[in-house]
Amino acid sequence: EEAKAKPPSGASVCFAGGLALAAISARLRERRESARRTQQTVADQAGVSRSKLANIEAGRAALHAGLGLKLCDLLS
Repeated sequence: EEAKAKPPSGASVCFAGGLALAAISARLRERRESARRTQQTVADQAGVSRSKLANIEAGRAALHAGLGLKLCDLLS
């Protein structure tokens, strides 16, 4: 059986139907970087701190559905 990636200790997977937090985090960062937008700009538009967004992108903070949808809208 394949080994499954585990989210960081204390983090929960609460977005995208159970996809690993690490995969979601990496994809958000890729989308932000490909759009050539800073963490500060995206965080301001999403209504969160830059450090919160950085923690989400690094897989250190959980991403809840409401914020996840907002980030998807901003980065699409």
